[in-house]
Amino acid sequence: MLAVSAEAVLPEVSSSGDITLDSTEGRIVESFLDDGVDLVADVLTLRAKSGITGLEIAVNSLDAATDGGDIVLSERDGLKEKSLGLDVLAAQTSLASGTTLVSITAANDLRVGDEDRVAAQNAITGNTIRPESTLASVLVTASATGDTLGYDKGVAFVAKDVVSLYRFFDAEDLMEYRAGNYFLFNNASRLFPSDMSAKTLIIETGGTLSLRGVTLQASERRNSWPART
Repeated sequence: MLAVSAEAVLPEVSSSGDITLDSTEGRIVESFLDDGVDLVADVLTLRAKSGITGLEIAVNSLDAATDGGDIVLSERDGLKEKSLGLDVLAAQTSLASGTTLVSITAANDLRVGDEDRVAAQNAITGNTIRPESTLASVLVTASATGDTLGYDKGVAFVAKDVVSLYRFFDAEDLMEYRAGNYFLFNNASRLFPSDMSAKTLIIETGGTLSLRGVTLQASERRNSWPART
């Protein structure tokens, strides 16, 4: 484990096992902006005081928490990884400021819980949360107690293939649903199950957009369309 009292500025760190980084009084950031992978591990554990941002990682499982500030991480599959995709065990920051963002982008499947591992309560927590898969699917399963996702401002689910959620999530400021193939709710229905109202409302799919009997309301911006019919 690497523990520092101030800001942790990272060069590339690589391991075929687990890595833990702890910045007790500052942030965890990369040493300079680039597209190269900064951290390679099986299980990556990150702890910070004021944010975890700008890192490109290649890991199987992520456990990240900060007392405040944003969490912005991009994951890509590569050398030493045991499986494709990313299991998000935790990506949590405070709701107190009203402005925090948790944005986790995976190249392949981004999973929050699965058939072998029950999702933790509030596994992803921030004022606005954004799980994204650039090449595959976003899959969020139910926690044994409470909700898997904790937020109070906005939600964005973005996937090249499928967005699969154990329930529909609404929000006051931002609701963004983008799936290259289709949406699936409660592993049962492709229909959006309720009316949607937010300051910004964005719905996009590469397949048929199923909005039967649903009313859409947006005070600032609204987009809803299938890329094909």
